[in-house]
This record gives sequence, structure tokens and C-alpha cells, in this order.
Amino acid sequence: MPPRLPRPEQLAILSDKDLSELTAVLVEELQRRMSLAAGGEERSDLYRAISKLERLGPQRPKPQPARRQEPSPIFDGKRNAIRAALKAGLRPTQVAKHFGVSLSDVRQVAAQAD
Repeated sequence: MPPRLPRPEQLAILSDKDLSELTAVLVEELQRRMSLAAGGEERSDLYRAISKLERLGPQRPKPQPARRQEPSPIFDGKRNAIRAALKAGLRPTQVAKHFGVSLSDVRQVAAQAD
């Protein structure tokens, strides 16, 4: 006969210390069983429990994309060449790739030409 699981109201009366100790025992048992299942055995119930525990952990901030502080300096010669390439009908993405500048810089040069 399997051991009787505690009901939620029984868990609610546990102190924080008792609940953390019980959680530590459960996590250790999960780790032990997962290491035994490393041979390819399907343990979807255990994976579900682990994913719930992981969601309780501290939330890591999502990395912010790097922001450019100021636009890259484009010298007059390159600026004129970019304008000429755009006038010739090349797409801004092609021009940016060819001249090794960002697409926003190409658009900025195009806006200055107008």
C-alpha cells in the first residue's frame, strides 16, 4: 500500500521551516529518480514536477539587446557612395551590407539626401 499523501490543508499548517525541509527531501528524491532514468526511460510525471519547481525559482531578467549609444560616423566619401547606390536603385539592406554599416545608418543618409 503506497504512503498516504498529505492533503493541501495539512500542508498549509506547516511552518515555513517544515515546508522547506519537506521540499528539500522531495527535490533530493526527484534528483535520484531522474539520475536513474538517464538510461532513456520516460519519466514525464517527474519532468512535470521539476518544471513546476523551476517556475518557483528566482526569475532571471531577460537579457536586453545591446543598444548603440550613437550612430556610427560615416565619412563624406562613404556617405556620397551610399547616396549614389540608393539612387542607382539598390535596396537599403544591400547597401548596408556592401558598405558594412547598419541599416539605420543607411536610412539616415537617405533621409539627409531628401
